[in-house]
Amino acid sequence: MNPAIPGMALTALPNALSMGASVLRSVGQGLQELKNHQKNLQAEKAATGFESVFISMMLKEMRQTQSGEGLFAGDKSDTFGGMFDMMMGQHMADAGGIGLSRFLTSAGIGQAGADDAELVRSGNSVSAAIAAYQTSNR
Repeated sequence: MNPAIPGMALTALPNALSMGASVLRSVGQGLQELKNHQKNLQAEKAATGFESVFISMMLKEMRQTQSGEGLFAGDKSDTFGGMFDMMMGQHMADAGGIGLSRFLTSAGIGQAGADDAELVRSGNSVSAAIAAYQTSNR
């Protein structure tokens, strides 16, 4: 404290406290944004995984309708054919897939701040997400 100006340190205290509170708010907001970003990344990863399984099952059903000729002819439960379907499904989903993962994430399912049960119950969010998805892909 400066002896020439008594009480100088006490007048600066509210400003210092205000600045400290502002910094703490900023840090708190940054942490919340990071948490939301991580949750959104997890939702995107889960949606891509779901799309991968969906595509794999679709490929499996398509392969089972073949006449028995081709790359994996023979037994319908052929191990190599199943592995091929899984790998193709994963590769296709990672490369953009059929748009199922983008639709799920644009619908807000699993994302931070979204009430998944309310999204499913309302139905309005799903139809709005379909419209938004169709508009964004034009």
